[in-house]
Amino acid sequence: MTSPKYSLLIVGGCVSRDTVDPLLGKSLELKRYVARQSFISAGTDATKLVPKVDLRSQFQRRMLEADLAGSLFRDVEENSEVDLVLWDLNIERLGAWQFDVDSFATDSGEFRRLENYSSITTGVPHIDFGEEDHFRIWKERFFQFKDLLQRNELVEKTLLLAPDWALVDETGETVGLFEAVKAGAYNAIYRRYWDFAEANGFEVLRMQDTVADSHHKWGPAPFHYTEDVYDVFRETIMGKLA
Repeated sequence: MTSPKYSLLIVGGCVSRDTVDPLLGKSLELKRYVARQSFISAGTDATKLVPKVDLRSQFQRRMLEADLAGSLFRDVEENSEVDLVLWDLNIERLGAWQFDVDSFATDSGEFRRLENYSSITTGVPHIDFGEEDHFRIWKERFFQFKDLLQRNELVEKTLLLAPDWALVDETGETVGLFEAVKAGAYNAIYRRYWDFAEANGFEVLRMQDTVADSHHKWGPAPFHYTEDVYDVFRETIMGKLA
């Protein structure tokens, strides 16, 4: 059995991971997966504000602890000897909590499952995706991220996956009325962030008219796509590495 040819760092979420999953252990080796951590919380520290993280899933616990510690930049620095950095912005949709000037936490599903979630967030400002404060803070972190990648000669090796959220599934059915409305709104918001990344030197792989998979392994959602969508991304990824 041949070893994977290329090493990979993922900064993002299920869009990136679902894309490369069939390639792992074959063409690609995953060095690090920085998941469920928004740019808003990157480089900040909220660990003292959430002293106990009690989740059954070891993976979810690790991801939440990393987010509270704002580990994203450190994780990238420690895993910078890779052939490709794959990046998506799906987690940004959830926004973040701002505990103080230097303490943010992504409002992830894991964070919401904490027993003391309500007491922790009472009276705490929430930074909503697409709001001016969110975009302003995101841009500050963006340039930190870019500087880090530049120091490690990784900007040219970075690919931002930017598929629109799907409005329909493979049967032509709407992906839930509420989800479809939300998808349309989110697509408009995401484009502002994708445009900014592209204007500042990153390769952005966009796809419109995407289709959701009603039988996706993680369940139906506007960002759980058919294999046709992932196949286009895989082809571009392998072409970039070749």
